[in-house]
Amino acid sequence: MISGSLESNLFWGKGEKTHVCSIFIYKDSAKQTFAQQKVRGYKLYRLFHRQSEQGFLLNECCLHGLFLNKFLPGPWLLDWFSGAILVLFLPFSRLSVFQMHTFHVITLFPQLISSYCETSIVGRGQKAGKIEVKTYNPRDFCTDNYRRVDDTPYGGGAGMVLKPEPFYKTFEAIERKRENSPVVIMTPQGVPFKHKFAQALSCEDELTIFCGHYEGFDERIRKLATEEYSIGDYVLTGGELPALVIIDAVSRLVPGVVGKNASVVDESFADGLLEGPQYTKPAEFRGMVVPEVIRSGDHKEIARWRRQEALRRTAQRRPDLIASLDLSEEDRKFLSDI
Repeated sequence: MISGSLESNLFWGKGEKTHVCSIFIYKDSAKQTFAQQKVRGYKLYRLFHRQSEQGFLLNECCLHGLFLNKFLPGPWLLDWFSGAILVLFLPFSRLSVFQMHTFHVITLFPQLISSYCETSIVGRGQKAGKIEVKTYNPRDFCTDNYRRVDDTPYGGGAGMVLKPEPFYKTFEAIERKRENSPVVIMTPQGVPFKHKFAQALSCEDELTIFCGHYEGFDERIRKLATEEYSIGDYVLTGGELPALVIIDAVSRLVPGVVGKNASVVDESFADGLLEGPQYTKPAEFRGMVVPEVIRSGDHKEIARWRRQEALRRTAQRRPDLIASLDLSEEDRKFLSDI
């Protein structure tokens, strides 16, 4: 048996045609999932492998146009396989193994970011060396005595607008690993942030986030961004809370940050569904009893119950998500009966 997990994050290619492959092999993964996404011209592949009694089955592993359907006869070959992947794609140009996911956060209130990121799962991820959160204050790059980062808007109007000079200087001072790594601006005008975006960003080795304030950014600052995200149809005082949402959502998908890797696979939105009910001890509390099926020890029936409850909850609370799912005949029959 494998006592840990094998993690490989590779990117290779020429110029803008860089391809990204993320391979995660977990001993405790309850399912195997193959997801392919295209984000900003990148091809991202995430493979969750299921361990069989004989070894690991690689299902439709698509790497640089090459389809591999290989069966590894035993876990002792994992190190050999990982090394073979490195050697196989070395001629394709640059090749790198990502060691840490770095968040660069440009904010006027760095203490808001650092205080949160030193605690809970994000804090443990930093201590473990899996992620790193760095903050940069645009006021430190101002040249005037008052360290002004905002000014009145052209054309008149209420509020103040963030000036381009200090934000450009801050961004250019960051020692980024790659020039084409993603740059995100948090703004109410952005695309609603979803789990699929967190999955894609977790495959990157770094992410730069701009936090806004006041009446927002001078439009020229937006030229630095590759993405603009919003966390909802409401207005907040600043972009720090939305930035922390991004950091938290992405960090927990980085291998090694969350204790049990299978837990991030089974959560809400991971497979397009809301997560179903969860219970713990005691079996009965104030007349409320844990369903018998999940206390039975029958793993097949437990899996069916969880799937059906996830379908039920999604249909009741987020019916818009059902339309985009690839449902089985059993799923369709269950939904038609509720």
